[in-house]
Amino acid sequence: MGSRQERLTAADPTVRRSMVPWIGNLRVTLIAGVIVAHVATAYVVDVSWYYEERTTSTLTPTLLAFPVFLAAVYGLGPLFLVAGLLSPHSLQRKGPGGFARGRLLRLGVPLLLFTALIDPLTDFLGDLGSGLQGSAWDYVVNRTGTTDFGPMWFVVALLVLSLGYAAWRTISPQPVERDDVLGPWRLTAFAGAIAATSWVTWLACTYRDETFLNLNWAHWPQATFLFVLGVMAGERGWLDRFSAERTRRCGWIAVTGLLALTGLTVLSLGTDDFGSLVGGFHWQAASFAAITGVVAVALNLWVVAWFERRWNHQGPLVAHAARGSYAAYIIHPTVVVLLSLAVLPLSIPPEWKLLIVATVGVPAVFAVGYALSRLPGFGRIV
Repeated sequence: MGSRQERLTAADPTVRRSMVPWIGNLRVTLIAGVIVAHVATAYVVDVSWYYEERTTSTLTPTLLAFPVFLAAVYGLGPLFLVAGLLSPHSLQRKGPGGFARGRLLRLGVPLLLFTALIDPLTDFLGDLGSGLQGSAWDYVVNRTGTTDFGPMWFVVALLVLSLGYAAWRTISPQPVERDDVLGPWRLTAFAGAIAATSWVTWLACTYRDETFLNLNWAHWPQATFLFVLGVMAGERGWLDRFSAERTRRCGWIAVTGLLALTGLTVLSLGTDDFGSLVGGFHWQAASFAAITGVVAVALNLWVVAWFERRWNHQGPLVAHAARGSYAAYIIHPTVVVLLSLAVLPLSIPPEWKLLIVATVGVPAVFAVGYALSRLPGFGRIV
């Protein structure tokens, strides 16, 4: 079957051909989770979204807030890891300049499109559903002051990291000696780096804080080191011999870390001190950062290995969804808000609307994404 890097060649996001199945399946699964989580923020979880129709119940927010929080913290991690894993082959094939140009095309152009049109028009639709007055043009030219990157902070981070990698390999182009050992000390070093930089970042900006253009700085330490881990693994062949036993160990470490985080969260809520958990010079925030470092490394390595070994096949429906997954991520806020407006007249609790919009929204978003990916010209970008 060849090395992992050879098997990933077909998954290079700059090449117009089908992705290897497991990466497509991973992207579909994670983006579907993003869609459901964002629908939950519209109806149940107290996190800002384009359109909000929140429940008055205290039970459903209590049940869903923590799972959505975990999804927000860890949900996109595997995509950063895989993006890093794919980058060395692409850079080697195209050179640093060609690699950078490819990323600017595939990441920068959709980012501009989202910021200039999709985000302001989705803001307009959401405010329209909430009964606010204003013209679509006011939103497009940002007279409302609401335009930002929204969920595309992920693309901003990936673009910055990709350009940084291209710059580094321009300065230091020498080939790296392959080393197939990703031992405990290296894993501990990455976990420690994520923990330390996360805690320092959270002193200035927590997960709950609003940031300039919604850049979500609190996520960047984890995203950065997972991308770096992926790059180093791709260059050195670290994951080619990452054994099933080591993968299982990562899984158990991740489960243990998540249980510890659950206990820490319950303790913080029990003392009415949740703010100390997500940031600041507090032992709770330091503990959360330490747990985050361990979970981020162990969970993401386990997820990537599981998908490659257990779900490296797909039928035509999932293959179409995978082909349109990037476009689906870009367009999902607009589709979700339109569906929310469609069920707005229904006299049912917000929890039922959440179920309807999530159930219809996931396939609808991927259908729109696939259709966009088939458009001439546009399909080359997404």
